[in-house]
Amino acid sequence: MTFDTQNYIELFYQDADEHLQIMTDALLDLERNPGDKEALASVFRSAHTMKSSSAMVGFMHVSEFTHRMEDMIGYLRDNDVPITSDMVTVFFKGFDVLKEMLSQLQDEAAEAKRNQTNHSAKDLIKVFESIANGDAPAPEDGPVGDRPRIRLNEENRNRVEELRLSGESIFEISIRFCDDVQMAATRAFLVINNLARIGTVILTAPDLDDESQSVVLDFSILFSSKEKEPAIRKQAEVSEIERVEIREVTDIEQFEWPHSKPEASSAAPSKENFEAPGDSPALEAITSFDRREDHSRNNTVRVSIEKLDRLLNLAAEMVIHRGRIHEIAQQLVLHNGKGGLEEEILDSITQQGLFLTQLQETIMESRMVPIGMVFSRFRRVVRDLAHAHNKKVNLVLEGEETELDKKIIDQIGDPLMHMVRNAVDHGLETPGERRAAGKSEEGLLHLNAFHQGNNILISIRDDGRGLNLEAIKKKALENGIVNSEEMASMAPKECLQLIFRPGFSTAEQITDISGRGVGMDVVRRSIEALGGSVELETEAGRGAAFWIKLPLTLAIIQALLVEAGGEIYALPISNVSETIRIRRSDVFSVNGTGKVIRLRDDVVPILNLDSLVAASSNGAGDELCYVAVIRHGGQYAGLIVDRMVNEQEIVIKSLSGDIACASYIAGAAILGNGRVILILDAASLVEQTLGAVV
Repeated sequence: MTFDTQNYIELFYQDADEHLQIMTDALLDLERNPGDKEALASVFRSAHTMKSSSAMVGFMHVSEFTHRMEDMIGYLRDNDVPITSDMVTVFFKGFDVLKEMLSQLQDEAAEAKRNQTNHSAKDLIKVFESIANGDAPAPEDGPVGDRPRIRLNEENRNRVEELRLSGESIFEISIRFCDDVQMAATRAFLVINNLARIGTVILTAPDLDDESQSVVLDFSILFSSKEKEPAIRKQAEVSEIERVEIREVTDIEQFEWPHSKPEASSAAPSKENFEAPGDSPALEAITSFDRREDHSRNNTVRVSIEKLDRLLNLAAEMVIHRGRIHEIAQQLVLHNGKGGLEEEILDSITQQGLFLTQLQETIMESRMVPIGMVFSRFRRVVRDLAHAHNKKVNLVLEGEETELDKKIIDQIGDPLMHMVRNAVDHGLETPGERRAAGKSEEGLLHLNAFHQGNNILISIRDDGRGLNLEAIKKKALENGIVNSEEMASMAPKECLQLIFRPGFSTAEQITDISGRGVGMDVVRRSIEALGGSVELETEAGRGAAFWIKLPLTLAIIQALLVEAGGEIYALPISNVSETIRIRRSDVFSVNGTGKVIRLRDDVVPILNLDSLVAASSNGAGDELCYVAVIRHGGQYAGLIVDRMVNEQEIVIKSLSGDIACASYIAGAAILGNGRVILILDAASLVEQTLGAVV
């Protein structure tokens, strides 16, 4: 009987991902408690399993690499060797190479990218063998060979985060000139200028603008673009260039190039690409890899989110048409009386509605995934950041089982990553600073997710230095974000919101708010694009807390239906604070411009929805009128409407064309009677009511 590896490849990928996560978690536990033998044994078991399973399905280069890692772990376990921070770093580099190998097996990988992973694996195998022979690993900051190494300062790190949040991909490009190149400096600048046409050149190594630097044969570029690798390679390849290697950076903490210099040729990997010293079976490993690569790129058994979207849309259409049929059946019953065939039809349609509701709920449940998928990767990030900044951080994760729509999970990762990085980089103090402030040396970073009604709340809290309100005010005035008159009228909570303003940043590297404002406007926009909001609290010397409110799903929302100018509009119920009824005489003007009402002890600015959508309003009507009080980012505004219709669930439909250009429109929905209504964007309405960006 022939053993068909193809049937087991899908299972291998799933198990490999699980084992990588098990090894990462166990290693983080081991670093905190070096004497935890069970954690080391867990890493060993997972490496052993991956070695065997990868060999079983024919991925011999993966098996060879994990075999060498297993040998190293076995030596550490059997000889009770103390686990040092440098050893942990070596482990994590090995995990990163394994992830690259698995990724390249499943996706179309460029030749240069595969070559790069090959060289990384060979370098690490030598390190594994060295440790297994009893030699300590070289420190992280040791020699790295002659390949130019890019290092990010704080400004560039935040720049990378902003570009990623804006939807661009980050690439590291390695250029090698021919040995006999003429005018290397001129050609290097030509590459830079070509790349600038399709993206942003963040920095180069060495710095080509530094006149003291002589241009060498090798240089590296950190680059962002929305283009794909072929377009980038086309711009980077000029004459007398021997090699161009392009690597997409998915984690800026692990973006550095391999320590050793790769082969000069960019030809396809040969048999020796994964050859380990003195071990000839590695020759067959790459032969097997090349032979099986095409077979490994299979479609996953997981259902794509696009198919679930189609199912949900079809269910929504059925609900809409059922509502229409139900309305017709009711009219027939009213016309012909009860007891006839019409009443039986009405009962049948009512039963059908119950089944359709269950169908919708089932589809929605299939889209939900635990937020622990996002939280789990922060353990590694926080560990590396704390290690790099000589800080001690205790990361506490709660609510990992809380479920969110898959689309939200996919998009919330980058904003959360930015906020976690800021908390570790700038929110938490060094051990010395914490001792001087009477705190424990270890800082606390707490992430939690939990349900609140039809929403999910995510909190990111630290017990660090907090945000300096006076420094925020000073920087906002210096940057011209607000003037002195506006600042004088702002409450402390409003001043804190300034860090979310576009253009707010801190040029100084050593301030209480360094890094907290850079890119926070992009973070807020990303969260609002998901239908969410973000608020913050802080206390000087005690820490800061960010609260992110997100809808459970982007497909269906609970909405308040209101009427204005004869049209029905929907307001997301998560943005509605309360509804009230007032007299038109209760509305008064402030400084002859905006209109406000008194709501208990507060003054709330108001906007007439009829005048917004119809571009005109005579302000006439009944003496009594309805107001929906909406909130956004800690700010409130009142929306005058003609009538409150009802509250119900609606299915969001995206818009395109001119109607989508109206800033106050977030989408559309179809009611049960077939009527199309517009969904209002609460953030835009509050901003327009206040007369300025909040």
